[in-house]
Amino acid sequence: MNANLDTGLALPTKRARRTTAGLATAMAMAEEPTLQEQFRVHSTAGLATAVAIAEEPTLQKRFEALRQRRVAACAGLSNATAGPRSQAERAALRQKFVAATRSYIGTPYSARRNGEGAPLYMDCASLVRQVLLDLRGELGFTIGGWNQCYLYDMLPREAALLPDLQPGDLIFWTAEPGSRTVRHRHNLVHVEVFMGGATGEATVGSRFDPETCAVAGVSRFDSFRSFRGHGNHSHRVIFRSIDPWLDGVARNCCPTCRWAEPKGGGAAPGDLPSKFSMFVGNAGKEN
Repeated sequence: MNANLDTGLALPTKRARRTTAGLATAMAMAEEPTLQEQFRVHSTAGLATAVAIAEEPTLQKRFEALRQRRVAACAGLSNATAGPRSQAERAALRQKFVAATRSYIGTPYSARRNGEGAPLYMDCASLVRQVLLDLRGELGFTIGGWNQCYLYDMLPREAALLPDLQPGDLIFWTAEPGSRTVRHRHNLVHVEVFMGGATGEATVGSRFDPETCAVAGVSRFDSFRSFRGHGNHSHRVIFRSIDPWLDGVARNCCPTCRWAEPKGGGAAPGDLPSKFSMFVGNAGKEN
């Protein structure tokens, strides 16, 4: 007997099977995106990419931002007093410099060494920078944001002797870097503000040496000679007077180091860009 009759089921004919397969293929093709839909998707993705590229700053925009920063830097320097101040004016500014330095005693060194949560942290260079920024309106210039090597370069190379130092002058340390420290320009590793005091060698600075300060940060030290080096060795000290800063002069005195700062200072406005330079304001005036 026919197997179809035994099971009670009718097997599909060849025509029926072809019809079913064709219907499935048609349904699958209907579910696939049409050529127009695919083009629309690609167009949308391309438009999004084009918008993202358009939103990125162009080379011209980046250069204009650089120019504006340079203009601002020139403005800060050109506003300095042109010419030396009187001895009384320098003495008054020096006292303010010393008082501002002392006001930061107790400021922690860094979040890594002191823990999170402090409103302000200061290493050796940021202490001096912050004091200069506090007094920028009276000094007549705005100092840049680099480290002790930059501060060193912003003072003339005239050597000073320990007996000639006045409170507020700076002491720099050069050293050979240790195995876990980096080499800085001029091998300068540290800076502190000279105070003199009863010992004639007292300073205020920011250290993290456990041998000389119980808490890492800004402290007063009876002698600059107690500095242990922060992992460096073969130290040598260099004394520098801040008299040029008190006269409103802050210019790079290093012939080899470029600090992305315009050359200039209050006592030498001719070093600033001329009115034809691209690094002056749009009005053609030195800013």
